[in-house]
Amino acid sequence: MLFRNIIVRNYNNKEVYDKITFMNTQRLVKDYPIVMSTTYSLSKCVMDGFMFDYVIIDESSQVDIVSAFPTLRLARNAVVVGDSKQLPNIVNSEKISLFNSIFNKYDLNEKYNYTSSSLLDLTKNINSNIPITLLKEHYRCHPKIIDFCNKKFYNDELIILSKANNDAPMKQYKCVKGNFHMVKDKSSYNKRQAEVIFDEVFLKEKIDFSNGSIGVITPYRAQKQYIYT
Repeated sequence: MLFRNIIVRNYNNKEVYDKITFMNTQRLVKDYPIVMSTTYSLSKCVMDGFMFDYVIIDESSQVDIVSAFPTLRLARNAVVVGDSKQLPNIVNSEKISLFNSIFNKYDLNEKYNYTSSSLLDLTKNINSNIPITLLKEHYRCHPKIIDFCNKKFYNDELIILSKANNDAPMKQYKCVKGNFHMVKDKSSYNKRQAEVIFDEVFLKEKIDFSNGSIGVITPYRAQKQYIYT
């Protein structure tokens, strides 16, 4: 409550910035000393010559080197936070051969290879003496879910402190093998998988939509569009 009152007292009457005045970074950080951004957009939204005292890049295992360098250029000090056990940065398959050809042409150091190294990889590779700390305490996932990750990826080093509200956090449904893969606007979707979601998963689990929304996670835009239509 005290912290909230301090925030309101200090920032409630500050200027509201538009697209033009936002570029006056010197004045902006006096009103709002903490700026949140992606690595892709930060360098485009800062006035020439301005540098932040600290730039903290989170989830750096998913940050590619190309977008990270312009961001690091704006930092007097940088803090790189990430987990090498989590998902890596995703490189468009169409660009892999292009970037690899550039590296081969100029005989660049493999540490800086955009297609195989994330910002976290690079940070560890260029300084072997850099301190690395494992955050062992886990509070987020269902104990049975994180226990699988713990044994599979973390050598059973995590301390699981999350609580369970049911004994079956996951169930597996399998699609029969077949040629159900389709492509729309260069994105993939699978009609059979969508049918299983609606005709089997929702029905068998007796999901009640009246109590809230149901989220379906998919890595493909076309699959999302097909499911929601």
